Order: sequence, then C-alpha cells, then structure tokens
Amino acid sequence: MSPTSEPATRIGILDNDRCALDMIAMLAEREHGNSVIWKTTNAQHALEHCLFDREQPDIIVLDISLNGISGIEVCRRIRARSATISILCVTAYPLTHYQTQAIESGAQALLSKDRLLSPIFQETLHALSDGQPYPPGQGFLPVDQAYERLLNIQSSVRQSLTAREREILECYAEDLTTREIAQQLRVSENTVFSHLNHAMKKMRLHGKAETIRMFKRIREQ
Repeated sequence: MSPTSEPATRIGILDNDRCALDMIAMLAEREHGNSVIWKTTNAQHALEHCLFDREQPDIIVLDISLNGISGIEVCRRIRARSATISILCVTAYPLTHYQTQAIESGAQALLSKDRLLSPIFQETLHALSDGQPYPPGQGFLPVDQAYERLLNIQSSVRQSLTAREREILECYAEDLTTREIAQQLRVSENTVFSHLNHAMKKMRLHGKAETIRMFKRIREQ
C-alpha cells in the first residue's frame, strides 16, 4: 500500500443463508477499497468478532432474519458495546416491518435484499464507512450518536421500571418459571404476566426472551 492510499474499509457479514452470504461478500468487494474480513452464518461468532477481535470491522452487514436470534437483537448488542462499527441491516421483507426497530437498535441503514444489486448498496457502504447514516433524513443516526442514544434509552428504561417489575425480571433472569415467580412473590401468574408486559412496553420490545436479555444488559451497566 502506498503512503497516500486510503486504508481498506473492513466489512463483516452475518446472514443465515450461505448463498446470500457469498453474494453479499462478492458485491461488497466489487468496490475498490472494501475488504470482507469475515463472513458467518452464526450470530454468536459475529458478536465475538465485533466485540473481541483486535481487527474489528468498520461495517457489519446484518441480516434481520436469523436462526435462533433476531438480527435486531444482534444489532442492539453490538451498538450497546461499540461506538465505531456502522451497522447495515438487510431484509427480504418490506422495510416498514423493521425500520423503527432498526433505528432504535442503533443501525445506520436498512436495505431490502433486492436492492443489493443496485448502486444504492455501494452508496450505502460508502456513507457507512464514514460512520454516517444512509440515506439522510430517514431517522437513522451517525454511529456515535446512535451509541449515545441507545445508552440513554437503556438508562431511562432502568429508571422507569418499578420495583416490582425489576423484581420479576430479576427472577426471569435467574431462569425461574412464571409459576415459580408467582409462588415466590405470592401473586397470581396473571399478575406476573401483567408486570412483564408493562416492562416490555417500557423497553419497546415484543418478546419475553428479548426483554430478559435487555434487562440483563441494563442491570450490568
């Protein structure tokens, strides 16, 4: 590399479809200066690469539909720990299904998979290589602002939870069942579910497992 050469944009890719994985890698490297440093179908491997590798990606291209875990949850976990990795979420479903969740989880862009063959894919990678959202005006934030926003949301959620909601989430985090929690707290199972649903709404989440994972992260802060 000559002294005036720009450093390569390092890209990681997570997709549960191996054919799609190879296609995205090929398309990403069509642009001079892009280098795919890893690609995987395993969400845990992607998280480990993003959070613990010495050479971290500048951009991760992340499929929302994964096996065993939502891509939105993977996005949130990366953003909660990284203020430097830009995140491009991709999906085969209508973008309206996921845009709000992608923004709230700290992504910089959301693309339909059928647009990966168009110039907009390279335009998006170029913007994200500078930590900027793409396209502008869609509600996505630059990577550093998205990181700060997610931390502020998590702090706000932690403060908004009632003592009983925290108590019930603590029990779920310790792998107690709803029946065991109800017996331990001497309340009905419906009451446990009611507090859980209130906590989920405050966290803007839609499932018990995702809510418990989020609570564990908030608890550790």
